[in-house]
Amino acid sequence: MIAKLKENRVLSDEGMDMFKRELVLHYEADHSKEPNRELLQDRQRPQQEINDKFDRMYLYNFSDAVIYYMWNHVPNDRCVQVYEDVMSVVPNRLERPAAQEPNPREKPATPFSVSRAAPGSVKSNVELIDTFAASTNMAPKRAIYIRGLITWFDSHSEGRSGMWTLGYGRVSGGRLGRDHTLGDVPNNYVRDSVMDCIDTMYEGEQRENAMKAVFPDLSTSEIEQYRALIVQKREEDLRKERGPSQQEREEALSRVIGTRPMKSDSERKHATYQAELLLQIDDHVDLTPKPGFGFRDPTYPALFYRSVVYPRLDYPPLEEIGHKLGSDVDRDCDQIRAMIVRLTKTPGWTVDIFRWTLGVSTRQHLNRFLEKRGPKEGMKSTVYPLAWEFFKLREILGLRMTDDSGEGDKDVLRERDANSTKKRPSSSEKEHETRGKRTRKT
Repeated sequence: MIAKLKENRVLSDEGMDMFKRELVLHYEADHSKEPNRELLQDRQRPQQEINDKFDRMYLYNFSDAVIYYMWNHVPNDRCVQVYEDVMSVVPNRLERPAAQEPNPREKPATPFSVSRAAPGSVKSNVELIDTFAASTNMAPKRAIYIRGLITWFDSHSEGRSGMWTLGYGRVSGGRLGRDHTLGDVPNNYVRDSVMDCIDTMYEGEQRENAMKAVFPDLSTSEIEQYRALIVQKREEDLRKERGPSQQEREEALSRVIGTRPMKSDSERKHATYQAELLLQIDDHVDLTPKPGFGFRDPTYPALFYRSVVYPRLDYPPLEEIGHKLGSDVDRDCDQIRAMIVRLTKTPGWTVDIFRWTLGVSTRQHLNRFLEKRGPKEGMKSTVYPLAWEFFKLREILGLRMTDDSGEGDKDVLRERDANSTKKRPSSSEKEHETRGKRTRKT
């Protein structure tokens, strides 16, 4: 660490005695139980005494004292760059297996999150924060703190996060299973975080100048659009932290049971819990197929025998029969959970109707699958292969994943058949609807 400080022109051979004194005095002040810490700032203490205490400092305490030294001696236009370089030689505190799921922060949150600068001119993570600090005359201590906060947030994955030494900026463990550095954070996420910091910490001309300095790849109007999108995202995140409103809870419950009255307090308890699960599931996950994720025996018949188009129809109509689903299970568990949530936003489909269609006997059985998080969490549940077959057949039939157009499934099929050379008789749909009404369960 000393060698790195010298390489970065923060420390010289001539300044070593003062460096040792400053680190020892900081360590003693930080660990002293004496009420008057000013007594420890005696610069007349013999240098040999300082040297002896310096040599006995543990690495953990020494590295913290070095960070304190950098707060006071590194210029703010390169404080994070020096910090990253100096701390790169410190051994990992903790090592364990890395998380398997992809980093959700890799996906850009806005059209401006990815730099539009020419290759070779894109500001690195370090440059983004150092430019921010220099443009606002920010103290190095605060810049290193912001660096630590961004790094700590990026260390999060499902069920785990790193340990952040508040103030000193170091993040141990987390999704990578080792010390997390600023270089591990996606550049688009750092851009978003710095934009958010500028917007919340500064106003007026100072804010405008900082944004222009940090984002030279964007025009003035693009910067304002970027800022507006970050503000919108921040408000959405706050709403998520506060939890769903009563109206959102009621709407989720209606997507579970529809409009029918509940028969008992027990049913209300389990249905309400299922509605909460719907609200917790991220239905904005990327639904791009993942070939080779799983395997099914293509010689096996479908695991359920009801319609995937007509809710409550207890037999599949001819148009749904005979399709080969193949052997490649190409959606993971998180994708299937998101697809279930999206299905309940389609006219006619509730969680109860979906569960009945699959032949899943109890609400608790489905809940155990909906509770899980992670691409592979839930693969052993019988709900997973049943739900995959359900959505795979809908995909083969050309049905949308969500019904943003306001059209129902039958409207989509009509449109498809109208453009097909092989049209389905119009009386067939009426027959299915009529027979479906006769088999409607209460």
